[in-house]
Amino acid sequence: MRKQITVLRNCIASMNKAGKILVIDPMLPSHSEPHLNWFTDMLMLVVSRGRCRTELEFQNLFNAAGLTLEGIVPTRSSNFILEGVRHDR
Repeated sequence: MRKQITVLRNCIASMNKAGKILVIDPMLPSHSEPHLNWFTDMLMLVVSRGRCRTELEFQNLFNAAGLTLEGIVPTRSSNFILEGVRHDR
């Protein structure tokens, strides 16, 4: 998670206070309801040793980088658009 925090902090350093950061990534549902991203999560584990995050994990990641998770927009794909704004906005 350190690398992701570093990337987000570098983005914050180059944006103005009114700016937003958009992250496009698959996200797991909070509960074990059926969702395509459970399969995506398994593929990521097998192929790249990565994994999908939950909304809470994204909130923690954004918070650690100095951002507030302001919005989550689902898409027709397995990806979601996560909107982050600076804490000092």
